[in-house]
Amino acid sequence: MNAPTPAQGTVLVVDDDEGLARLMTKSLGREGFTTLHVGSGAAAIASLAGQPVDLMLLDMKLPDMAGINVVSELEKRKRNVPFIVITGQGDERLAVEMMRSGALDYLVKDAQFLELLPAVVSRAFAHLDQQKRLEAAEQQLRKQHAFSASVFDASGAIMFIADAEGRLVQWNRTCEKTTGWSSGEIRGKRYWELFQPAGEADPDANENRALFADAGPGDYEVSLLTGSGERRLITWSITQLQNEQNELEFIIASGLDITERKRADQTLRDSEQRLSHALEATREGVWDWNIKTGAVFFSAQWCRLLGFEPSEVPPRVEFFFDLLHPDDVPTVQREIDEHVAGRKPIKETEIRLRLKSGEFCWFLDHGKIVARDANGEPTRMVGKIIDITERKHSEAEASRQQRELAHLSRVTILGELSGSIAHELNQPLAAMLSNAQVGRRSLNGDSPDLVEMAAIFDDITDDAKRAGGIIHGMRAMFKKDASMEAHPVDVNEAVNQAATLLHSEVVVRKVSVNFQLSESLPLVMAGRVGLQQVLVNLILNSLDALKSNNGTPIIEIATKMQDDHVVLTVRDNGPGIPSEFQSRLFEPFASTKAGGLGLGLAISRSIVESFGGELLGENREGGALFSIVLPVNAGGRPCAKTGSMKLKV
Repeated sequence: MNAPTPAQGTVLVVDDDEGLARLMTKSLGREGFTTLHVGSGAAAIASLAGQPVDLMLLDMKLPDMAGINVVSELEKRKRNVPFIVITGQGDERLAVEMMRSGALDYLVKDAQFLELLPAVVSRAFAHLDQQKRLEAAEQQLRKQHAFSASVFDASGAIMFIADAEGRLVQWNRTCEKTTGWSSGEIRGKRYWELFQPAGEADPDANENRALFADAGPGDYEVSLLTGSGERRLITWSITQLQNEQNELEFIIASGLDITERKRADQTLRDSEQRLSHALEATREGVWDWNIKTGAVFFSAQWCRLLGFEPSEVPPRVEFFFDLLHPDDVPTVQREIDEHVAGRKPIKETEIRLRLKSGEFCWFLDHGKIVARDANGEPTRMVGKIIDITERKHSEAEASRQQRELAHLSRVTILGELSGSIAHELNQPLAAMLSNAQVGRRSLNGDSPDLVEMAAIFDDITDDAKRAGGIIHGMRAMFKKDASMEAHPVDVNEAVNQAATLLHSEVVVRKVSVNFQLSESLPLVMAGRVGLQQVLVNLILNSLDALKSNNGTPIIEIATKMQDDHVVLTVRDNGPGIPSEFQSRLFEPFASTKAGGLGLGLAISRSIVESFGGELLGENREGGALFSIVLPVNAGGRPCAKTGSMKLKV
């Protein structure tokens, strides 16, 4: 037996008639079939055990066994091979029985046998091919069904299919878990019975039944009861399948349990409402700025603080800058730049915003970057505004009262110095009178000395300037609206002016005043009149303290540069600050002087602090030392090169 070379298929001919077998082989070969031949049942069984065969032509009567026995033996060995029965005349009844046993067809060995054989075999192969394709399709369908069933069952959504009468035909595990019914309990139920406690009726059942049966395709939110009696909120997607007569055949429902999400949403809304109420109670308006797009969320309280309804406020950053006072724009931009660069942890600015009424009010604006992109560029900033208009008004009133108090203090000081100032003015005035009289006598002579006259006029001019300087200093101190705003001031020049004003007082009290003024000091940020007032007050305090000095009373006034500040010190060799008084040194109404109001040092400190400086007091080497520390005016010109000097009487 030659090994087969399959073309259309391999056919095993089982027949003891050698001549007929050769004719069959030749006939099938012409049609492209490969044939094998054996002459007995045993040989057929052995051949089929060792090599594949697509079709068997089986003679009903073989020398060793009947064809039916060959089929039975193959079935026992689980070697089922498609076969066609070949039978002689008169055996048709037996052939029909073989057909019932699985034969594809049968042929009678008559005159037309060889002529019909190729067509019958081809028809059998066509049937086998169709059967294989059908089995493959069924296998694919089974796989798809298994996959769909797996997806259906594993879905996190509640899924079920019901027929036109509402009976459940398929459901998934999520349906069982959510409804609280087991698979056995669900079987036989109608879908609306899933959503009611055992033995109870859901008041919404009829409504739910109508919804699933009558609603068109779409999404629906339904409140349902589970088998345990728990109320769940489900959002359903419903699809209805109809037959050819457009009658409802199946309902396919897919539901998501949104109970927890709804609770979370409600919790979030409650939290937002509490936050909104809290912000309203604190009168704080929140803003959230998308830096990349320019979009801004302004809270309702933010809008109302400015007199707007939320619907009137466009969510754009340009709206904020439109309301911002023009003078505050550079400050806000600088604060933003400083915060973006990381030099300030938050943006905090006092700004003026225009209300809906057109009036400007003061607000404290806080902001912080909360998100940056991959390149580190800011993308989101959030913050709040607080109405500080009343506080600013209070500060303005406090500032006005402080100026009033400072003016009162200056007037009091000048009152105390009135005698000394009068004496100080008398000196240049008397000198002017004497020089004028000498000049007049010289002019009445026969030949006036012009050189001497020029010198006399120069003396008169100098004395007039000296008297004018004293009067000018007094007028500045007396002025009620003297500016307390900080501006560049020459510290050494301020010291000289104060010393000139106190010259007569120092002379009367027989005190030596030594000056150690550093050269080329930078200008400081202060108010000239305010600085002179503080300096005069400190010098007068030293003069009062030196009344009990039994030695040589000395006051030292010095200026120096320390880091980025100028330090002006007034030091005396008096008894110093009493220990019990040191902790209350700058408190209002605290005084060591009999009859003193105790406001001088308190006012002096407030004046210095208004310039961004400090006023310090301590005991140093048997006397008191007061230091005025003032910030330098960046880029300002240096102070006058006064150097050291000494005033002693």
